[in-house]
Amino acid sequence: MAIWEFFFSPLTLGLGGICFALFLVSDSWKKTYFRRHGIPGPRPLPILGNMLDCSEGMAENLCNMRDEYGKVFGLNFIGSNTLVIGDLDMLQEVFISRFSAFPNHRQLPVKETPMDSAINNLRDSQWKDVRNVLTPAFSGKKMKQMNSIINECCDQLLEHVEEQRLKGTVIQFKSLYGSYSMDVIASTFFGLKVDSQKNPDDPFVKHARKCFETSLFSFRLLAIFLLPFLGPLFDALDIGLFVKEVKVFFHSVIHKMVAARKAGTEKRLDMLQLMVNAHNLDATADKKDDEDEVDKLVDVKLKNETSGKQKRELTTDSITANSMMFFLAGYETTNAAMCFSSYLLATHPDKQETLIEEIDSHCPTPESVQYDVLRKMEYLDCFVRESLRIFPPVAT
Repeated sequence: MAIWEFFFSPLTLGLGGICFALFLVSDSWKKTYFRRHGIPGPRPLPILGNMLDCSEGMAENLCNMRDEYGKVFGLNFIGSNTLVIGDLDMLQEVFISRFSAFPNHRQLPVKETPMDSAINNLRDSQWKDVRNVLTPAFSGKKMKQMNSIINECCDQLLEHVEEQRLKGTVIQFKSLYGSYSMDVIASTFFGLKVDSQKNPDDPFVKHARKCFETSLFSFRLLAIFLLPFLGPLFDALDIGLFVKEVKVFFHSVIHKMVAARKAGTEKRLDMLQLMVNAHNLDATADKKDDEDEVDKLVDVKLKNETSGKQKRELTTDSITANSMMFFLAGYETTNAAMCFSSYLLATHPDKQETLIEEIDSHCPTPESVQYDVLRKMEYLDCFVRESLRIFPPVAT
């Protein structure tokens, strides 16, 4: 019997149909969890769930659903039942008061080495240990020390803007801001100087851009998230969220850089160096620099839970995973935030003039743009927050 005859025989088709019907019944039962428990929300479709309900824009759709179903409702999004909370008091309970009951993020349906070592994929005590190591590296004092690196990238951005302005052509700010974001992350996290606008063929730039070439609605990602029971098959075939070539490149580059930092042959003030030395940093030394009340409350709970524990050194896999995670979290979000902020300034020239006046009063020269000075600009802070409220780069 030929293979095609076997696959298309009445017995095979019948068994396949029964298995598919059982899968649909099981899938529908899982997706109606919220409805069966009296939690309102849009009716999910088989397999796809509520993905089509969010196709017009996540932030706008969630606001519309909140108006229709209330401040707490249920969704099935990207293969997972998700409780959406729009009540500030309840969010404070989840994120702060009862944070110990909600410490874990959603698990990836596939084994994504080395990304499974990133802080957003770790769970319970492993998460606490790594966060305890990383937290001091993100204090105000450490951020302040990287101010000059960011200013240098900003000078490059202004040069590119001026070049395009002199040409008299339409300026594509999304491309410029994307290059700026990549330059900042490459410098502050990886210790690399790349002018991605002038050097698009730089190996780091080429591999970094490949991280964002895959659409959320690509067949590979949809299969991974909508059919999580196939996770072992994807693991066996080495199919993950990221192209293998990208992971190998970043792991190789960071492994060499970490080895050089530990050997003392290369020193640079950036996040990579801070992660290499993070187990020796004191979280309490920079407490006065951190004015975020939410972080203070969470850090107090963290300090109590990790009191007396010795901070361990991060592995190369962990440094690689967290570096890639910071890059993925910071690149497109920064780019989008800057684009929308520029749009709002262009469409509200009176607000732009007010903002310019405040900046000129605090920063009469480029050299005066420093971390401490930026924190004193109240109108700038309000403008950025309002821009993020109207156009959130990440709605969930």
